[in-house]
Amino acid sequence: MYGLFERGWYTRANAVECARFSFEGPRGAVRCAGVALGQAATAGAVIALEGPLGAGKTTLTQSIARGLAVPVEQRVTSPTFAIVLRHAGRVALYHADLYRLASVHDVDELGLFAQSEDGVLVIEWPERASARMPADVLWIELERVAPLRRRLSLRATGPSSADLVHSVETAITAREALMELGRRAR
Repeated sequence: MYGLFERGWYTRANAVECARFSFEGPRGAVRCAGVALGQAATAGAVIALEGPLGAGKTTLTQSIARGLAVPVEQRVTSPTFAIVLRHAGRVALYHADLYRLASVHDVDELGLFAQSEDGVLVIEWPERASARMPADVLWIELERVAPLRRRLSLRATGPSSADLVHSVETAITAREALMELGRRAR
């Protein structure tokens, strides 16, 4: 089995966690998780992606975009220089890369949270805005464990983000069950 899913209330670093799920898998599993997130996300959702350069934050965002029905023709790339890019889909995707921001005041000047209320906000390098994050956020830590494998740790801090965690857990569990059936059929 890929991971562990828990529901309940936990406290960590001044945030209340209501669900968490971790899994390790190939790029296909990460894509599956992203599509599941996009399909389940509703306007107002905030997804914070943590991890070093090359961990797969933009790749995960591309899969979230597919789940939000952002047309394939709309290339989802890292908005490092633009800071925030909007992509039209079933629900708008706001993709923010805060790497170049110097302070929380820069986040305030952007009006990041106000401008993205009608869509799903995915933030790379969210620690730049940690003092301004809303109460209900899905935090995803990505770690590169091998060239083609990633470990994702999801942590929800409210009921809406807990629902997103559950959607990923369901999708990954179903994917693993189908792969196991395929292995047995050989």
